[in-house]
Amino acid sequence: MNDAARNTGHSAADFLYDAFYSAALGGSAVALFFLAVDVARGDALLTPTVIGAVLFQGASPGEVARVDLAIVAFYSLVHFAIFGLLGAAISVLVHEVELHSKHPAILLFVVFAVFEVGFFGAASVLLPGVIAWLGYGQVAAANLLAAATIGAFLISSHRPDLWLRFRNSARLIAIGPTDRD
Repeated sequence: MNDAARNTGHSAADFLYDAFYSAALGGSAVALFFLAVDVARGDALLTPTVIGAVLFQGASPGEVARVDLAIVAFYSLVHFAIFGLLGAAISVLVHEVELHSKHPAILLFVVFAVFEVGFFGAASVLLPGVIAWLGYGQVAAANLLAAATIGAFLISSHRPDLWLRFRNSARLIAIGPTDRD
């Protein structure tokens, strides 16, 4: 057991649990977001086809006109592998923040910003033209959705007291002021 695990009471299984679920939830949130965008546009699975074609075939985003399920499958493997690495990094980061930070929300926001800049930088090199094709706003919205999903999971698993307060607040807001009596 390493020092961080010993000092926070977390085991290697806790790190793996956080990494797996962070990756699965974050990757799924992004995939489902772009699936909804594609369905609304009338071309289900076009986004992973375009990204996969650019990544594997060197195509330009504008050249891709039809969905290719083989490319979707290969890109999906890459997508979830990347989110697996991201989930591992987030797991380590969260455990370190719990151990050392006096202001975890600020630190996590800074880390999110660094990940965003890193993503946009890497995507501009590895996937030329894809972010512009998708739209900067949609990419940012998908990443924010993934971050919120991962954050909600981590809050619910690491700080059940905060999660319970959030749930109760959300329920009271949904009920409204006249129905609480």
